[in-house]
Parts: sequence; C-alpha cells; structure tokens
Amino acid sequence: MNKQKHNQIERYVYDVVRRLPEKERDDVRQELEANIYDMLGDDTSFAHIEEVLYSMGKPAKLAEEYRSTPKYLISPAIYEDYIRVLKIVLPIVAIVMAMIGIVQGLLQGQNLLDASFVFKHVIGHAVGLSVSATLQVLVWTTLGFVIYERMSGKKEELAWSIDNLPEVPAEKAKSIPLADVIAELIVGVVFIVGVVLIFGDFLPFKVAIYENGSLQAEIFAKPFVLVLIPTLILMMAFSMVESLCKLVYRHWNIKVCIVSIISHLVGFVGCLYLVNQPKIFSNAFIAYVTENDIDLGAFVKVGNHGFENSVIYVLIVLAIVGALIGITTAIVRTVLYYQRKNKLIA
Repeated sequence: MNKQKHNQIERYVYDVVRRLPEKERDDVRQELEANIYDMLGDDTSFAHIEEVLYSMGKPAKLAEEYRSTPKYLISPAIYEDYIRVLKIVLPIVAIVMAMIGIVQGLLQGQNLLDASFVFKHVIGHAVGLSVSATLQVLVWTTLGFVIYERMSGKKEELAWSIDNLPEVPAEKAKSIPLADVIAELIVGVVFIVGVVLIFGDFLPFKVAIYENGSLQAEIFAKPFVLVLIPTLILMMAFSMVESLCKLVYRHWNIKVCIVSIISHLVGFVGCLYLVNQPKIFSNAFIAYVTENDIDLGAFVKVGNHGFENSVIYVLIVLAIVGALIGITTAIVRTVLYYQRKNKLIA
C-alpha cells in the first residue's frame, strides 16, 4: 500500500482518537487500525478504502462508541487547549484587574497610613475586582469552547466526507494551537475594551503623571487621543481577523498568510499614522519633564531634535522591525507547512 492510501486511513484513525482521553488513544488506535486492515483484506484500492471508511461511519460518532466514560462538557479533543487558554488568560486578567483595583482604591482617599482603609479600599477592592473578572473570563472562555465544539460537530454531521478529514500532524509545530488562537482573541477583546475605558475617560484615572494622588500632567495631547482610539481599535480588529482565520483553518496556508501580512501592514501603517500626528505629547507633560529636569531625551538616544522627535524615531524603528518580523514569520511558517504536507503525501 502506498503512502497516499495509508494516509487516508491514518487521517480517519486520527480524527477518531483525537476525540478520546489521552490514556485511551493508543489502545483504540491499534484496535481501529486492525479492524480497518482486516476489512480491507487484499483489496487496497482507493475505492475499497473509501468504501470501508464510509462503512465505519462518522469519526465523531465512532469516537463516542469507543468512549469509556460519559461525554464531557469540554471533550478531550480540545480539553488540553481549553486548559492552556485558562493558564494563559486567567493570570493576565487577574494581575491586570488587581492593578486597576489598587489604583482605583488609592484614588478613593489619601489616608494610606490607616491599615483598615488600605485593607478595605485598596487590597479588598483589588482582590474583589480581580476575582470577579477572573470568574467572568472563566465562564465566557468555557462557553466559547462549548459553542465552538458544538458548532464544529454540527458542521461535521452535515458534511461528513473523507476529503474533509483533518491531516495527521507530522509534528506539533505544524498546526496552530487552538489555545494560542483563543488567547489572542481574548487579549484582543480586553485590549479594545481597555483602550476605550482608559482613553475614553470612563475610569477614575487618566494616562498622566500623579503626585500624592493629585494629577500633574496628562501625557498625551487631546487631539492625539481622538485619533489614537479609533486607530488602535482598527489595528486590533485586523489582528483579531487574523486570529479568526487561524481558528477556521488551524494551520498556516496561503489564505492565513495573506491575512497575516495584511494585518501586520495595517499595524505598521497605523503606527506611522500615529507617530506622524502634529502633536503627540501634551504641553503640560513636556513642561513637567522640563521643569523637573527629567532627561528623557538622553534616555532615548536617537536623533538630536529634542525629546518628542527622539521618541518618534524609536517608535518608527520598532514599527518597521515588528512588521518585518511578523510578515517574515507568516511566510516562513506557511512555506514550512506546505513542505511538511508535500513530504507526508509523497
């Protein structure tokens, strides 16, 4: 039997066992392969292989028959991705919301030497906000995985075909981990909400310099903030479209590569648009830096046209480097995917 014929069987077996608990997969794989080859006998033609596989039934349904335990809310096929997403997202959300809670607590009063005030309004508020946000993320992440799996199952039931069987991963780097994609989407949502809340004056604090709880100078100029919000949201929206493409295809291909390149180009153009605004930093911030003899111009050793221009040059360089790395990574991963795929088929 040539590799291409064997690949059809491998793909079918893989689509069944990937839905089972890890400890059951090896035994089921051996039993299923033995059954298939027994049914094939001496006739290993493509037509007979397809006939046998179709007679075995849908991989999802067959996996349920092999399952030794009741069906899970989050099935073993995506359980590891689910746990990985939680490990990535929950600590980030908990820490960020705790920091926001601390800042909000500090802004509620000035008596920081009072232990009861610090415990109740600072630590208590930070813990409460962190726990509340973490529980919400846990619920919505779980719901998202459940919906994704149910929708994938319905789609498979409506369009069961050997041609639609997933490829057997030659190695883990070949496919895009589901956990990474969902984490990107969650981070994207949190980022957009954060931008709107912080720069839209919905929070009791601003992006500014404070001394003893008193606002001294807002960092960014008002006209810049007005273009910053929609630009950042647009850039993140394209990044989330890229993540959705990865979620649909689960591997690097031409379509995902093109969307990724467009996303990075939009990000690059957005950065150039922002740094070329006539006024980025507020007059109050620049005056504060000057009055307090804070040598930020020396810290950013690029250019010699003053603090603001130095920062702009650094941001442009970072934008160029970031775009080049992102585009190069997308192209390289796409090429590697097709090389592995062709090698597997050959």
